[in-house]
Amino acid sequence: SPEVQSAGLVTACPEAQADSPVLVTEQLLRAVAEQFYLMPLRRRFPDAWLHYVLSEMPRCGKRIVGVLMASGFGRRYGGNKLLDLYRGKPLYRHTLDHAIRALGRENLVVVTQYGRIMQEAGELGIDAVMNMQAEEGIAASIRIGTKWATDAGADAVMFLAADMPYLPEKEIALYATQFLDSGKPYGCMEFGQGHTETNPGSFLLEQGAQKLLQLTGDRGAMRIMKQEPWNIYRYQIAPEWAEDIDTKTP
Repeated sequence: SPEVQSAGLVTACPEAQADSPVLVTEQLLRAVAEQFYLMPLRRRFPDAWLHYVLSEMPRCGKRIVGVLMASGFGRRYGGNKLLDLYRGKPLYRHTLDHAIRALGRENLVVVTQYGRIMQEAGELGIDAVMNMQAEEGIAASIRIGTKWATDAGADAVMFLAADMPYLPEKEIALYATQFLDSGKPYGCMEFGQGHTETNPGSFLLEQGAQKLLQLTGDRGAMRIMKQEPWNIYRYQIAPEWAEDIDTKTP
């Protein structure tokens, strides 16, 4: 385009005609993104951390399964917070409803120790697995979800905390797409100037399934990816979207 040429991003040959095709290279795409998208955004939002990803993987043909982890005891909360009403519906339903719209019912599984959540997931047309080892901690939910995703033939798995009601569906969807496009084996969301890592964590199953299936105890999957920080795709979100519900509202 004239704008691209005037910015010095395309050097026209003297003998080239005005309508000659321009070879679109990765270097050109990065230059266009920097010149016309990132630079204006940086001027407008100087404190924001902005980045972009050029796909090295086809967008089609890759399937990611979301695992809603709904087995917690809510000890800090003082009871089963997942079924407590929050803004008009059970707390866990906020994350689940967002995930349904972001990923689709066929790409979701609910892991829970609660019969009511099992029943409601079934009524919504979503597979659910009873977690009989909930006392062990979060690793039990991770193993169950990983096995379900592997058996379902998925390429990747995303672990969603059931007590994060503020995370928008559009961010879940975009994060899933960009994680798959990145080619990285691990992914997480992060927020703030300190790049604090948070859920949902994501894993390519080819590289991560065995590591996930070997987890034990009440420590999450983040410990796996922290061993290879250079292999993590990081998706920036607003801090308020990462808030979870750990205490009852007076």
